[in-house]
Amino acid sequence: MLLDIISAFIIAGTLILFVWLLRGMLLMPLAKGKHTKITVVVKVSGFEPCLEQTIAGLAWLESNGTMPGNVVIVDAGMDEETREVAQRLSRRKKGVCFQRKDVPLWETNEEQQNYREE
Repeated sequence: MLLDIISAFIIAGTLILFVWLLRGMLLMPLAKGKHTKITVVVKVSGFEPCLEQTIAGLAWLESNGTMPGNVVIVDAGMDEETREVAQRLSRRKKGVCFQRKDVPLWETNEEQQNYREE
């Protein structure tokens, strides 16, 4: 009886370890050079109810080292509510910037204060 319980724990532990290693292989981190910056551009137009989830997913990838880089949310004609969400996200999350529609891409504006130069 005790031998069966110990065997079950060993088998379960081995299975969990295997799944963890498989997950690590599937989420292989991006290899970035010393003089390379990675920036993800998220163009948003109209009403976008999933913007917070998208940015949270990208922030999670950045925080665990899978995707080291910045996120730029580009206003491509988003509605007012979505624009407010994007501005709030750029103020709250490190490495997330908001690019206004009236400012050409990569021109600095006050919302880009979180852009990390590495």
